[in-house]
Amino acid sequence: MPDTELVFVGDVCDRGYNSRDIYELIMNWQDEAPRQGSRVTFLLGNHEVMNAFGLRHYNTAEEYLSYDPASSTTGGRAHSEAFAEGGWLLEWLRRQHAAVRIGRVIFGHGDLPMVLSDWSVDEIDERVMGALRESRPRSGGNLPDPLFAPDKSILWCRQAQLERPTGYGRALAAFLAKNEASAYICGHTPAEEGLFRLGYHNRYLCIDTAMTFERQGIGRKSALLIENDRALAAYFEENDVVYREIDLNFELPVIGDLDV
Repeated sequence: MPDTELVFVGDVCDRGYNSRDIYELIMNWQDEAPRQGSRVTFLLGNHEVMNAFGLRHYNTAEEYLSYDPASSTTGGRAHSEAFAEGGWLLEWLRRQHAAVRIGRVIFGHGDLPMVLSDWSVDEIDERVMGALRESRPRSGGNLPDPLFAPDKSILWCRQAQLERPTGYGRALAAFLAKNEASAYICGHTPAEEGLFRLGYHNRYLCIDTAMTFERQGIGRKSALLIENDRALAAYFEENDVVYREIDLNFELPVIGDLDV
């Protein structure tokens, strides 16, 4: 579709049985989109980083089969090779982003860490992606803070929803003001009720609706649509799609007006 921005907020792996197929589809869309006058952006998630560093706590035999349908054993090897140094998937991930601003909206995988409130989007993006490019995940050693520290990494932070520290709203407003943005959108923290979570004077929106946990009776498939300063949640219900307007704030913030 012409003049369209499609954003994925990360965590494709460990979230279903066909992650290889999904990665390859996103890659194909990235190649095709410019010919349609559009763009596809993939944001790094903490699960991509975990797999790159050999932390496979959430891997399953079913997912391995998507990397080699012959068997989960050879699929496991193909999966490891894809995420290893020189692997096709890790090399692609190193060319992606950790944070991006589109119009007046900033996208990241997790919550904005308060310690990064005076950073630009480009600085955060380079901090994370530089750490992934410079790391040799198979070599062992310490896990880099930009990729793993919950209070410093945009890939892991859950301060906005779970921790709610004093002053988070003000820190978020300062970050948005610095970047001339009106709202911050992320994933990472799943909502078992399957609904988007809006907060901080409608300047924060988490769109993780736990869609891969449907088989456990929680969550639902969803997507966010933004057009002409109007935001719609698209919730997929069996054979239907339910649209609900989201009162996302598209006005630039006034820091003094925000709560702490």
